[in-house]
Amino acid sequence: IYGPKSRYLTPRECARLQSFPENYIIHDDDKKAYSQFGNAVNVKMIERCARFLINDEPLFVWFIIFFHKFFIKHLTA
Repeated sequence: IYGPKSRYLTPRECARLQSFPENYIIHDDDKKAYSQFGNAVNVKMIERCARFLINDEPLFVWFIIFFHKFFIKHLTA
């Protein structure tokens, strides 16, 4: 994921990307876990899209703020 060596995401990392809570119990069979997280719908993203469509709220402001802070912090260090 980062650096010269590559690796697969773990099932827990996939769960985090899909906004599953940390206490979510993951299936013991990794193949089934990957399938579950691959088929999951990210609820937080759907919520943002709904707020954008219904309330005319900005869709990606958090994304811009996060990356702005990230790049300022890491590029000026």
